Amino acid sequence: MSRISDQEIADFISKTILDGRQVSTTQELLLSGILDSLGVMTLVAFLETEMKIQIPTEKITFENFSSVEQVSGFLNTI
Repeated sequence: MSRISDQEIADFISKTILDGRQVSTTQELLLSGILDSLGVMTLVAFLETEMKIQIPTEKITFENFSSVEQVSGFLNTI
């Protein structure tokens, strides 16, 4: 499994989902509307490809994807 940094995750969200608008690593992604269900699945696909992992569907939760820091912490448990 490859390691991915918080900044790499934030940069992906910024470039792919937010058309270049910046996102911080602590910013709320779901409640703020930055990520919707399609955005979450786009991020999951990116993470799986970059890290060469499979993220179980039951692990794609509000808690695990609420911020870049939460995503990163979750990835460390896989």
